[in-house]
Formats: sequence, C-alpha cells, structure tokens
Amino acid sequence: MVSTLDGRHRINSATATGFSTLLLRANSGFISSTLAVFNQELDAMSNKPPGTDHPPIFDKMGINVINVDPETQSCSLGFDVGLEFCHSVNVIQGGFVTAMIDAAMAHALILNNENITGMPSLEIKVSFLRASLAGQVTAVGRIVRKGRNILFLEGELLDPSGRVTATATSTATYTTGGG
Repeated sequence: MVSTLDGRHRINSATATGFSTLLLRANSGFISSTLAVFNQELDAMSNKPPGTDHPPIFDKMGINVINVDPETQSCSLGFDVGLEFCHSVNVIQGGFVTAMIDAAMAHALILNNENITGMPSLEIKVSFLRASLAGQVTAVGRIVRKGRNILFLEGELLDPSGRVTATATSTATYTTGGG
C-alpha cells in the first residue's frame, strides 16, 4: 500500500525513527483524517517550529515527500529545482541530480525501517541519460537488498512527463539505535 503525504513536512534522519513508528501505527497507509494527527506528532517529535525539521538545502530545492511504500521499500521525493542549481541555462548540474537521487534512496531506508539513525554511502554510481531540466522533478529510491550491515539501493530521477533522466545505484552501510 502506498502512503501519500501532504507535503507540509519534510523529513530527515532526525525525525525518521518516529516517522517509521507513525507509518506502522497507521497500518502502512495514511488517510486524510490521519494527516492532521501525523503533522502534530511530527512537530512534537522534532521539538522545532513546523517546517524547520530538515536541512536548509531541502527548502532551497523545494523538496517534499510524495509517497512512501513499505511493500516495495521505496520512497518518492518531489523537487522544485530553481535555476541557481543549473548550468547551460536550465540544465541541472550533475552533482545536484546525484544529491536528489541519493536523498530518495536514503529516505527509502529511513522512512521504511524503524530505528535507523544514519546511512553513510560507501559508493554511488550515476548514469545521466538525458538533460534534467529546472522545474518539477521526482526522485525515486528503492532498497534492492538489505543485509545486516550493508545495503544495496537503486534510484532514478524523472521529469514531469515521467521520463527517466538519470539512474543510480548505491552501496551503503547503516546504523540503528545507539550506533
């Protein structure tokens, strides 16, 4: 079942453990009436004013969580990328394309698994298939395999029409609980 969020809150690893608990408590799915409770609990978990529980780059790039799917261990993030992240007029610079896909892959782990406290990448490979243009883009990340210490992920960046503009694979390690 796909869990769709309202985009009001942006999630990072600091709030991910509580968010995973909320996902499980909501039986892997949100409905409209549970979003208000979810937003209140997220505010309480973060101990910060609403909308400040994420890295500043997320505001700059207009990130929001589109969906989380516990069945496929995936996460989709939407971005509203401005021209300040581009070269050649409106082509998003490759490092930012990589960062968006990497964020979606990390959130696939963090938002679909309880007690994750970190996910350092060991390697990441990106293939740029066509120009990724400024504006609305979607990054999708999926867990391919999760072992005791090592994790294999894949991701892609999609333009507004759903065409894949870049793909990535990553190997990472992860930490839980106290370390």
